Parts: sequence; structure tokens; C-alpha cells
Amino acid sequence: MLSELQAFHGDILKAMREHHALCQSVTPDRTALSAVRWQMAQAGRVRMQFLNDVVFPIAEQHADSPGGAAMLALRAAIPAYRQKISAFVSVWSADAIAADWNGYRAAALGLRPTILQFLRDEETHLRALMADLGSPVPANLLPLSYATGTTA
Repeated sequence: MLSELQAFHGDILKAMREHHALCQSVTPDRTALSAVRWQMAQAGRVRMQFLNDVVFPIAEQHADSPGGAAMLALRAAIPAYRQKISAFVSVWSADAIAADWNGYRAAALGLRPTILQFLRDEETHLRALMADLGSPVPANLLPLSYATGTTA
């Protein structure tokens, strides 16, 4: 489970790094921004499907364990998290980005820690759930670095 989640997170982190690189430009590249925003959204949907289909049902079965409870608390926080993401996307259309590139870059930079913390929490709670299940995490599955997308 953890390796799958890390792979999904890796896809999101890769797209976030590409997005961050695009935001370093003096002017927006509308085509590239559109593509990378789509990649982030798609990667997020795939990850959420995995959580809903695989991880959360296991957490429900082990809701009395610390890891299960933490994972279910995280699931309860998803609507508020999604609202932040949806609000950002709805405010920052392609036209709005072009009209206020500096504002978009600042807003994107401000949202980044929220996303990274949510991903970090997913991994941390899944590790705890796996420990509760007696499924030790292989030594080669180091925690991801949610600042760079590499291993710690």
C-alpha cells in the first residue's frame, strides 16, 4: 500500500515541481501551465481513488487503532481540503492568471504548503496504519521529502 501511495504522491510532486518552475518565469506560459495544472488534478484524482478504494476501507476495519483513527480523521478533513483547492482553481482561470501573473504566483506559493502537508499526513498515517496491522514497512521505503519529492 505504501509504495502505491508514494508513487501517486511522486506523480503529484513531479507536477508541483514543474508548476513551480513555470512560476519562476517573468510571463506565464498558458499552454504549459494548463497542462501541468491538468496533470496535478489528474494525479490527485487517481490518488484519491486509491485512498477511497483501498486505504479508507482498511482504516474503517481498524478504526480503533491509532493509525486507523488517524486515517479516518484525515478522510474527514478531505472536504475542507478539496474546498481550498477548488476555490483556488475557480479563482485562477487561464484568463485570470494572464491578467495577474504575480498574484497567481503568490497564491500558488501560498497554497503549496497546504498540499504538501496533506500529502505528508497521508503518508504518515498510512505508515501508522500499516504498523497497527503488523505490516512492517520495508526498509527501502523511506518517507518522501515533501519539499523536493525525493526520499529523505
